[in-house]
Amino acid sequence: MPQATVMIIEDAHRFGLAQLHQLRGRVGRGEIESYCFVIPSRNEEGNPEVVDRLKYFASHPSGFDVAQYDLERRGPGEVYGLKQSGIPQFKIASLTDIEMFKRAKSVAKELVKDDNVDLDYILNNIFR
Repeated sequence: MPQATVMIIEDAHRFGLAQLHQLRGRVGRGEIESYCFVIPSRNEEGNPEVVDRLKYFASHPSGFDVAQYDLERRGPGEVYGLKQSGIPQFKIASLTDIEMFKRAKSVAKELVKDDNVDLDYILNNIFR
C-alpha cells in the first residue's frame, strides 16, 4: 500500500533480520517520510543480544547487510530440529564463510560476462 507511512512490529526479536527488512519495505513507498518501529517483548528488551540485533537493523537499510549480519550471528538453522529452518551444513564450505562467497561471486560474474573465459586461469588465480 503506497500510502502506508508507519509500521510497528511487536515482538520483533522473534524475526530474522532479513524478514524484518522485508516487512519494513512495505512502508515508505510513497513520497511521505515513513517509519518502521521494531519493538521486542518486555521480557527481551533488557537482553543485550536482542538490543544489538535490533539496533543493527535500525541503522542499516541494506537488506544484504542485515542478512549477512543475521547469518553470522544466528547461523543457517537446521532442516530437522528445534532451530530455525534452513540449509544444512556444507561438507566443504560453511554458510558463514563470507570471503569464500565473495570470491565465488567474483568468479561467477566473470563467467557470465564472458563465457570464453579460461576457467583454469580463474580457478588458479582467484582460488589460491
